[in-house]
Amino acid sequence: MDRFALNSIKRSSLALLVTVAAGLFALPLQAAQDSTVIEENAPVHAEPAANAKVIDYLPLGAEIRISSYPLPGGWYKVRARNGIYGWVHENHVSVEKETETKPRVEVIEGPQPERDRKWFIRALGGYDFFRPNDLNDAFRFNDLNTGNTIGGELGYFISDRMAAVFRSEAILKDIVAREGVSNVTFNLGIRSYPIMGGFDFFFAKTAALRFSLGIFAGVAASTTFTAEALNLDPPNVVVLSESPFTTYLRANLTRPLGRVVSVCAELGYRYLKTDEITTANNANGGGVFVRENVYQARAIDLSGLVLAVGMGLHF
Repeated sequence: MDRFALNSIKRSSLALLVTVAAGLFALPLQAAQDSTVIEENAPVHAEPAANAKVIDYLPLGAEIRISSYPLPGGWYKVRARNGIYGWVHENHVSVEKETETKPRVEVIEGPQPERDRKWFIRALGGYDFFRPNDLNDAFRFNDLNTGNTIGGELGYFISDRMAAVFRSEAILKDIVAREGVSNVTFNLGIRSYPIMGGFDFFFAKTAALRFSLGIFAGVAASTTFTAEALNLDPPNVVVLSESPFTTYLRANLTRPLGRVVSVCAELGYRYLKTDEITTANNANGGGVFVRENVYQARAIDLSGLVLAVGMGLHF
């Protein structure tokens, strides 16, 4: 065997080895997938480029086998009807693109009644921490510094973050006390019925909690102080009464318990003070508001902090 023939065999063997190795290396990359031609006369190009030579046209609906993965630009390898391999673009065939499948994480949210319920009502109860100094000074003590409050609200959500609210309350205080100078025992009573309108502004709304600030204004109807001297003959009652303007600012924290029911807590400040009331009703009343035969005008001041809790219904 001459040298030329030997070199030719070596070159052929090397070429065959390279071809087989390349084929084995490319085997996983050329795994095929079934596809369907989705455009009439879809062109098959000799190279993966739109301006490359067209070697075949595929009819609409033809079932073909293409490579599992495209080259950059969306080109899939395909075998033409004449047996020659070429390239078809992804726009012309149906392709199942592999996407990373991630486990679905289910987000569990708490009930959110404000999101889909426009109306709510609340029942509230708590304590008022006021300081009616004009009244306390008359009795030489500070027993009138707290009272009970009960009431309710009716609200409507104008938007997701704001609600218009109508609020009505009753402020109550009853006590038996002994006046320091005259040593006379009295039944003392405070009553006031604030009727207000305002707005709640929701600054935080999470799955578990709602935080809002509310501002209200209205009239404290029939704000009244009554002092009845127990061990004096009638007339032995002093009554002071007025209906002053009142305002209320509060922070509210609401916890939904379901789509309908919620509980809440609030901390607020109320301004509620009458003018000095100069008309005495049965002013002798044991001499409480009379000093040296002169009637002393007094104001009913129920301004102070309010702490309350309640329960709401949403509909």
